[in-house]
Amino acid sequence: IPPSLKVIEDHLFNFCESLERISIPSSVTTIGYLSFSGCSKLKTISFESPSSLISVGNCSFNKCCSITEITFPSSLTSIEFIAFSECLGLTQVAFEEPSSLVSIGPSAFEKCRKLEKIHIPPSVIFIGKKAFDECRSLKNINIPPLIKVINESAFQYCYSLSKIIFDNPPSLVSINKCAFLYCMTLRKLIVPSSVQSIGDESFQNCFSLKKVEIPDSVTSV
Repeated sequence: IPPSLKVIEDHLFNFCESLERISIPSSVTTIGYLSFSGCSKLKTISFESPSSLISVGNCSFNKCCSITEITFPSSLTSIEFIAFSECLGLTQVAFEEPSSLVSIGPSAFEKCRKLEKIHIPPSVIFIGKKAFDECRSLKNINIPPLIKVINESAFQYCYSLSKIIFDNPPSLVSINKCAFLYCMTLRKLIVPSSVQSIGDESFQNCFSLKKVEIPDSVTSV
């Protein structure tokens, strides 16, 4: 990729099924829609330093089944809708510090069924609907302090999720419908005192849940 390129355009490498490695030049600010989607043999994504990357676009790495881990540069602010959905080999996601990430879009990591480890940066203010739906191997998740809403189905069907960490000081106001549906390994839930509402089916079929603490601040369950 030319070192002067600023935007990787939509569909540019869509379904290049023999592509195994990609190095994103430091000049690139945006990775476009479906730009690497369906690159089933893509194993390695690297970002040249110092990176200027701001946005990973909609569906950009969807169904890149051979990626096992990725480290995002500190410049990144947004991971968009379905960006890494169905990356079935992905086990680990990391962020260079200090991270500038603000938004993780709807279904961004949906059906990343081998994803075991991700620490969401404290700068994040938005986690979209179904962002981590069916991340069946995810064991722990942290909710950053600036998050006000855990959106619908954000962590549903995370069968291995045993621990939810609410980073301090929490701003969380609402846990929406089906947010943690079928998190069957979750044993303990201490809802932060900032929370005011918990939606329908938020913790339905959490069969291992033994301890729940809901603060007086909650007015709607």
